[in-house]
Amino acid sequence: MGHRTEEGFAVSFPLGGRTHRVTYSLPVAPMESSHDALLPITLMPAMRVGEDLDLPAGLSRQLTESVPLIQDILLTWDRYQWDLGMSRVDVQAEARASCPAPTGRGVGCFFSGGVDSSYSVLKHRDEVTHLIFVHGFDVSLGQAALRSVVADALRSAAASLGKPLLEVETDLRSFSDPVVSWPAYHGAALASVALLLAPMLSKVYVPASDTFATLSPYGSHPLLDPLWSTEALTIVHDGCEASRADKVAAFATDSAPLEWLRVCWKNPGNAYNCGRCTKCVRTMVTLRMAGLLDSCPTFPQGLDLARVAASDLRQPQVRVLWTRYLRSLEASNADPPLARAVAAALDGSGWIQRAHRGARGLRRQVARLDARLLARSPAASPIPSGPVIRVTAAADGTDLQLNRVRDAMERFVEAEPGRSVAVERLGQPALTLGARAAVVRPAASLVKVPLVLAVYDAAHDGLIDLEVQVARRNLGATRFASVLDVVGPDHGFSVRELCGLTLATSDNLAANYLIDLVGADRINAVFTKAGCEVSAFAVGFAEHELGPVGRRNVTSAGDAVRLFAYLDGEPHYAEVVAALANNLRNLRLPLRLPEDIQVAHKTGTLEGVVNDAGIIRDERLAVVMAVLCDGQRDSARTSLAIGDMASEVWELLGGRTTARAR
Repeated sequence: MGHRTEEGFAVSFPLGGRTHRVTYSLPVAPMESSHDALLPITLMPAMRVGEDLDLPAGLSRQLTESVPLIQDILLTWDRYQWDLGMSRVDVQAEARASCPAPTGRGVGCFFSGGVDSSYSVLKHRDEVTHLIFVHGFDVSLGQAALRSVVADALRSAAASLGKPLLEVETDLRSFSDPVVSWPAYHGAALASVALLLAPMLSKVYVPASDTFATLSPYGSHPLLDPLWSTEALTIVHDGCEASRADKVAAFATDSAPLEWLRVCWKNPGNAYNCGRCTKCVRTMVTLRMAGLLDSCPTFPQGLDLARVAASDLRQPQVRVLWTRYLRSLEASNADPPLARAVAAALDGSGWIQRAHRGARGLRRQVARLDARLLARSPAASPIPSGPVIRVTAAADGTDLQLNRVRDAMERFVEAEPGRSVAVERLGQPALTLGARAAVVRPAASLVKVPLVLAVYDAAHDGLIDLEVQVARRNLGATRFASVLDVVGPDHGFSVRELCGLTLATSDNLAANYLIDLVGADRINAVFTKAGCEVSAFAVGFAEHELGPVGRRNVTSAGDAVRLFAYLDGEPHYAEVVAALANNLRNLRLPLRLPEDIQVAHKTGTLEGVVNDAGIIRDERLAVVMAVLCDGQRDSARTSLAIGDMASEVWELLGGRTTARAR
């Protein structure tokens, strides 16, 4: 099953009805003991699919004798926590005869440049002889540019520590990821690498990511890691006596890790640390508490307290640590702004959980829609062939030319396939009309409206400070035009201003920042509160999400009307309405209307998609109108048609059609 290759070691094995092959590029020649790696590679996937293992003869007796306890631990965790559907499997493996281990071997420590591994290396600096970095684990093999940046930094770190860096490359995750989750499997993956390095190492430290006070089921764990040991190699789970904050505080005595510290898992644009993801924000909090953030060049300057306040603290062990952070901050009174942000995060975890539960149904809708929506090309979107949909509220219609309103809407939707319209008159008497208003279509930038509402909801609940400043440099870059690029990199925008720019100019960089701030669940929760029936937010506005992937954000004309009617009725959204009224893209709904008529609206555009929705208001009348168009051959012509139809409907409903005298 396992054999040497020119680069190192390869293993082939049957599982789940097919033969798998996993390769390792190693800095040491494999030995007979290298077959020990087969067990951590295959055991958990076999338990996941329910297949017995028949491994070759010659495995470590100590390791094979640990299999029952390893399975006991994994099955208990799975039964009460993971719910992966694991089952106990029979492992057939003949133990090899014991033989003397090679002499003169060293001591290794896995090293990614993170807080945990840096702490363990410093703690055992006199004992550790080699650092180990695995290409293909936290940085995938396909991320060539990022791998180069990370490897260069870790080589420099190893040199500064006076230790050789052992670099291992493996495609293990291409096998494991479809079978078992990485959080559950990564400890076994690390063990496989350690066992393959046994010819040159007698002990390997696996840095801990948790504390003895907050341990929970996890793939790397002080109960589990030592059980992968053999007669020739001892695996040690190290560092549970210290929290991340304790470890970072230790860097005040030995500041070397500040030069290489790396925790980011999102790495947008191959960033070493983005400063925006959960891991970056949590690490920056501990660095600021220790007074080291300004001395750490691997993170962006300044901690965004709005992100701190919006942190997701659903994990009990994280809440325990952050509660301790708050006590320390309050006791010292050294950083009141950070203390308020941490307190807001702790207070806000309840709304995160409620939003998470409320959005589950919407995520299921997105999953059902994904295959159909992503398979469509914009020019070939299928359009319902049935009759026009009409939804009319109770109204006698004697003083309104309702038939003419319906005719105007129907002419518009029937002029070209892929069009939908919905109209609602606010106030009394209530009136709602629609033409294909329930058809699900791509929302495009219309989803920026619930995004901003989610930010204002969080601010209204005291979870986000709208006045927190965000430097231009921390808002990313784009090859497209952005209003943000008219200022220098040090210019600061408040969160309030980013909300306004997201709506008034539809800026994608500002929108992506806000998405990271509040998360998809809270955005989808806005749809739920507004009574939307089919709308769902699934992807943001990064450049790779602006093509067909962007069609995963969906709504209907009817839902868009519900959303705008909802926001018009909430007092704390007054600034949102003002931003929408200052929209700079006015060649659709407002096109034919008098300039002094307020149109608080948002457009949305993708290839073939032409959307606009908003509130049209004069001194006597307020109307919500939503127009969604997909598969349009000429977007400019469709925009003109929207303006013509909107003007006609507005006039027929009694709206003012001439500008007032100045």
